[in-house]
Amino acid sequence: MNKFIQTQWLFIFYFVPATISAQGSEGDRLVQIQNANRFFFRSNNAGQQLQMMAGNVRMIQGRTIFQADSIVYNEQTLFLEGFGNVHIIDKDSIHIYSNYLLYDGKERMAHFKDKVKLSDGNGVLYTGLLDYDMKGKYGSYREGGRIETDGTILTSKSGYYYGNVKNVYFYGNVKMVNSEMTLETDSLLYNTGSRVSTFIAPTTITSGKSVVQTKKGSYDSKEKKARFEGRAKIKDSSSVLEANDIHFDDASGLGEAKGKVWFKDTVQNILLSGNRIYFNKIKNSFLATEKPVMVIVQEEDSIFVAADTIYSGLMADLPSGKGKYIRQFVAPLSITQKKGTTVSSTDTLRFITAFKNVRIYNDSLQAVGDSLYYSTVDSVFELYYNPVAWSKENQISGDTMFIKTRDKKPARIQVINNGFMIQQENLKASFYNQIKGRIIDGYFKEGKIDNVIASGSAESIYFIKNEDSAYVGMNKSAADRIQIFFDGRSAYKIKFDRTIQGINYPIRKIPAEDKKLRAFEWKEARRPKNKNELFQ
Repeated sequence: MNKFIQTQWLFIFYFVPATISAQGSEGDRLVQIQNANRFFFRSNNAGQQLQMMAGNVRMIQGRTIFQADSIVYNEQTLFLEGFGNVHIIDKDSIHIYSNYLLYDGKERMAHFKDKVKLSDGNGVLYTGLLDYDMKGKYGSYREGGRIETDGTILTSKSGYYYGNVKNVYFYGNVKMVNSEMTLETDSLLYNTGSRVSTFIAPTTITSGKSVVQTKKGSYDSKEKKARFEGRAKIKDSSSVLEANDIHFDDASGLGEAKGKVWFKDTVQNILLSGNRIYFNKIKNSFLATEKPVMVIVQEEDSIFVAADTIYSGLMADLPSGKGKYIRQFVAPLSITQKKGTTVSSTDTLRFITAFKNVRIYNDSLQAVGDSLYYSTVDSVFELYYNPVAWSKENQISGDTMFIKTRDKKPARIQVINNGFMIQQENLKASFYNQIKGRIIDGYFKEGKIDNVIASGSAESIYFIKNEDSAYVGMNKSAADRIQIFFDGRSAYKIKFDRTIQGINYPIRKIPAEDKKLRAFEWKEARRPKNKNELFQ
């Protein structure tokens, strides 16, 4: 600064004719003075001549125009100082304004101070101090600044602007605000042309009730599309989604999460894990693939469901008919909504469907099947295409199965067509209590089978014990309706309606071919043994 005389010279301009032209050296170093209302020459302490101009001063170097109320110019060093209403126009595309300018014409470096504003046609940068390289189209500020572009405001402690590619790097207390969201981070790359923000540090984005936390990724403000990486998390009033990689279209609400995905419905207390989930934030629905496992969480004995594909949405979005496009059968089982539940109150109630290789595990009940439907309205699991269920030593199978839960524990099971229940009475002796019929209804008590009713061409086999729990015989019967009552592991009472035939065998005279009913098949090998195997 001490190279220039900054005081005691403006008064001389009043005695000098207006408008004069001059130039410096050739090529890029050429500086032209196009206009000044007042002009004066003076030497500094180093003996260098200073050209002192005031009033509509306009100078040019290459394709860069310098304008100010007054300018002091050193033709030998190509340094100039501008005062008041400074305006730089660089190649007709970048405009910089300030109240003070110090410019090195050899290096083409500019220092702006006091109410600095830079515009590149896409956004406007405001700051107090700005250094700008005219050759490299590179600028930086270190004492706070903000960029405004199409309704978006970006602020930070420091920033670096690259004019050729329209990139701005923000560092320190970075904040982006627009009508749709607020972003906070420590470091951010923003392109004023494409309006794409690139996250290069832990970042938090708040949009309404939704909060995103990510370590890296990008957001396209024009297309409303985002990519979050580095174990990103999206949380709102009803759910939490976490994954290694999340792609999201804000306009449509559609997204995809990949890599160790974890989802939680915080209202219904349902968890979902998998390696890929497609979701709709507007409808609060998801489609999970690649080894998905859903968990209906409860304090004790949570229910785990695995399948090749799991889909879930809100009951309120189902068409009339309780999802008839998903549910392929109508069960005789009385399926009713939870007490006090109405259609208008199902905004947060969820239905779940699972397809191919369905497996269910909890401590009280395990099951497998081809497809599944479950609703938090009636708490009924519906299993289709030859499902099998197990409870303790009991196996139940058939064409279609409905499992009614109460307090998230099995309360009733119903099998439609080809119902078959087997109870492993004695493994060593290969004794199995059996009951079959067109329809089977089973009732649970405290998570254990209490009694089973077979209706329609019913058949049964059960092994008889004496008071000392020793086996004394076997009963084989057929009737329209058969009901068996259980006490712990064993059947202790049986009732027949309209018996067609029946026979009792002494324990040592049971024909081998009569020990099992037709279509008997013990399917223990398919039974899920623990919850961990569902994640494999």
